[in-house]
Amino acid sequence: MAASEGGDDARKGNVPDQSLSLCADLISKLSILGYEREYCLKHDAVPFDPAFFAAEIPGSTTQFHHFVGITSFLGGMIGKPGLGGDGYDDPSSVINSMSATLNAMGFVADFAPIKLRQGWGEPVCRVLNFLSDQALKAKRFAFASPAYPADLVGAGAGASAAGMAAEDDGGEDDEIEEEVPGAIHGEEEALYTEAPAAGPSSGSAAAASSGAAEDESSRRPAVDRAVWEQEVERMGPRLRTRASASGREWRSHLEQTSRHHKTISTLRADAAGSLAAVNAEVSAALTRVADKERFLNATLTGLLGEHEKAQARATQLEGEHRQRTSAVAALTSEIGQMADDLEDAKARMDEHGSSMTDQAPLVRIKAALGKLRAESRALDLRVGVTGHSVMQRKLHASAKQAAGEQDAENGGSAWDEEGEDGRGEDASVSAAGRRRGAY
Repeated sequence: MAASEGGDDARKGNVPDQSLSLCADLISKLSILGYEREYCLKHDAVPFDPAFFAAEIPGSTTQFHHFVGITSFLGGMIGKPGLGGDGYDDPSSVINSMSATLNAMGFVADFAPIKLRQGWGEPVCRVLNFLSDQALKAKRFAFASPAYPADLVGAGAGASAAGMAAEDDGGEDDEIEEEVPGAIHGEEEALYTEAPAAGPSSGSAAAASSGAAEDESSRRPAVDRAVWEQEVERMGPRLRTRASASGREWRSHLEQTSRHHKTISTLRADAAGSLAAVNAEVSAALTRVADKERFLNATLTGLLGEHEKAQARATQLEGEHRQRTSAVAALTSEIGQMADDLEDAKARMDEHGSSMTDQAPLVRIKAALGKLRAESRALDLRVGVTGHSVMQRKLHASAKQAAGEQDAENGGSAWDEEGEDGRGEDASVSAAGRRRGAY
């Protein structure tokens, strides 16, 4: 039990009882002002639970949005429609404008305006309660005093009347009983309620009715006060309301279901008529299509057979055409190759014909032969001159040697021989000249 209580406190963020009571009063006032019809239906929102603005809802970003929306809703009732902005303003500017307007209306704020930015907590509940009170005053609404049954008097009667009023109201107390299973029922709690001490007022009441005094004495608790206080301390946290993350209850679901049922019932007649007309049109169109299909099948059977045969013949001709096209492509490739070979042969024949009728090589041969003859003659001349020079030198050398040998023997004979040698050389030179002339 201690663990579950700790989990509830951690989830609610230790919400003070004052915030819960302010939020519960706020929801009651909003219900009187008809916010379910005027605000929730227009903004597609579900009615708020009694602790919607009292505690933070983890993972939710709609609290500030609904706070501004409810502020605009209440501001419209008191003649200040721009109190909550237009829905597109910056949140800080909206809060500042709202604070200035509230101060002008006489609202005493003992908290920083930035606390309204979170959209939950005691400051938010106080602002909305103030605006709700102003809206109720503008509608001239006032709470009447509770009326208790005349046959019930005393403290017990007051408690019973309060319990009956809570049961007839069917509001927040029922929600607490639904959300907190195992809570102490009102009648069982009355058994532990301590009766007021007997005094003048109670004495007069007892004097007025002895049956009521006996009833009052029978309702006095039979348990010790310390045991009762311990039980209250143990069960008190379990009777607290819990801030619902979704804000949806079975009553809101029931109201939405009823509203949707009425809407569907209203639209069903028109929709059923339209759908019936569409169904008739579609059925007639399908019938015409089926009749036309049967007529075509009956009248076009022969044409379908001919079409099938023509299609088969066309398929066969397409096959043959593909084959002939392939053969033509192969022959075209072969013709191209043969044309290339023919061009090469023509080029070679033209080259050979031009070489056969050309006399330039013969002229070049004749010129080369003449050059060779000239070079041969020059070479023979040089050879003859060189041979003559060599022979002359040899003869001269041999003549000198013979002359030296014969000098001692005879002086005159040497000169004669030299003359003969000179004539011999002249004869050899003339012979060489004749040979060159022959070439």
